[in-house]
Amino acid sequence: MARASIVIAAACFVAAFAVAALATPGLTLANALFRVDPTLPGHLQTWVAQHLSPGVWRHIALPFLLRPAWMPLAMAGLVATGLAMTLGRPSRRR
Repeated sequence: MARASIVIAAACFVAAFAVAALATPGLTLANALFRVDPTLPGHLQTWVAQHLSPGVWRHIALPFLLRPAWMPLAMAGLVATGLAMTLGRPSRRR
């Protein structure tokens, strides 16, 4: 499981670097989703409002969508790195 987390972390960091290097400067996650499918941000808002809460959209999802497009990939890479480090440690049993 630790090796899989390392591979996932590496892939996320490479993808984050590629998006940061190749995308237009200032590209937000919402703009990137809009470029993939123009109806995607609206569908996402509707789904979050129906299944979670309008407050979740306003206070969590919307600020997340206003961040740079490479940031979610880098954050996933950091989480996968932490998971790999946690799973890669030898147990301290005596």
